[in-house]
Amino acid sequence: MFLRIGLTTFLVATAAAASSALAAKAPPPPMEPLTAAASSNPPRQADCPVVANIDFNWMRAERARQARTAPPVPTGPSFDMLDEVVVPADAARRPPPDATFVIRVRVPPGGGYAQDEKSVVWREADGTWWGWRQVEGGSPATPPPPPLDPKEYEAYAKLTWDPYPPSEGRLDPQQSARMEAAFADPCRSLEPAWAPLRYKLLKAEDGERWRDCRTPVPDSSGYWAEITENGLPPRRVSYHCLPGSLGRSLVTWAGHVELPQTPPKGRSRE
Repeated sequence: MFLRIGLTTFLVATAAAASSALAAKAPPPPMEPLTAAASSNPPRQADCPVVANIDFNWMRAERARQARTAPPVPTGPSFDMLDEVVVPADAARRPPPDATFVIRVRVPPGGGYAQDEKSVVWREADGTWWGWRQVEGGSPATPPPPPLDPKEYEAYAKLTWDPYPPSEGRLDPQQSARMEAAFADPCRSLEPAWAPLRYKLLKAEDGERWRDCRTPVPDSSGYWAEITENGLPPRRVSYHCLPGSLGRSLVTWAGHVELPQTPPKGRSRE
């Protein structure tokens, strides 16, 4: 999860330039690569600015420590923020089983935001990008006017109209190109799916050997996201403390994807 402020994602300016010392030695194995093929031939850490200065050895040790000390997973019914982020069965198009990339994103109300935004964006086997998005809590859609024919009106009166119809369809060329570029960038394989809010750097930045993202952000709400790709199990991702990352861009773009609006659907009240 990470945060948004105003109408944009919360970004932190960083300087992650690679040093000659980093370039001289091979990077450690990537942490949980997001792509199936990336782990076999990853790029050099020094060639990927977002992760070039991250101390992955420290991050692995911290993840192991947290795994050891984490409380037991509760049993019984539970609520998942992404449970409701599902393309419905009556949608015009749904992610096919052979989709090479599927990302689900939810930006719930909070931090001064009343809207609940749910999006699913996917890449099909032929390389085309498609999406579905629903925003609840804003201005409701206007249902079609009642028919003048009394017989037709009787059927109309038995319907209830979806106040927040989704938008869906194929991404336009600009959005598709942007998603494709981030999806295909080999540096994404080195980006961890999770990063703590404070982690160690290989070299000091502005005199600090630690990157700290723990400062509270006022008037913000979180992004909840999951990525499934190349037949791998779904992965929950959090890029709050990875400013400028490719994964973060994919989450943000998917969360606010622009798609053709569908008209309200009438459903039986019975």
